[in-house]
Amino acid sequence: MHPALISATDLIGDVSGVANAVIVGANAVGSIFLVGPGAGGLPTASAVLGDLIEIARGTYSRMRIGQKREHAFRLCDGTRGITSTFLRRTAPGFLEKSGISSVRAGFRWKG
Repeated sequence: MHPALISATDLIGDVSGVANAVIVGANAVGSIFLVGPGAGGLPTASAVLGDLIEIARGTYSRMRIGQKREHAFRLCDGTRGITSTFLRRTAPGFLEKSGISSVRAGFRWKG
């Protein structure tokens, strides 16, 4: 999983409102597109940002009950999943209206 900028013409680029979407790739079935209602902009953004920070710090440990960790999480080297297309949100006030600014303000680097 990685955050990515996507083309406005891609199927996942048309997901809007409080809907969440994920594309899962598997050798046996190819790509699967999943979409459904989410928790909303601010709660979802906060959860995703929190997970990314924990992964970057090496402290991410959320696992299902009864699940055993077989290996440590690794950050990708940045060469996989790179695309040449993206969706750019440049409307005035977008960051404030999306809730991203308030989520970012809630996290302080403690390094």
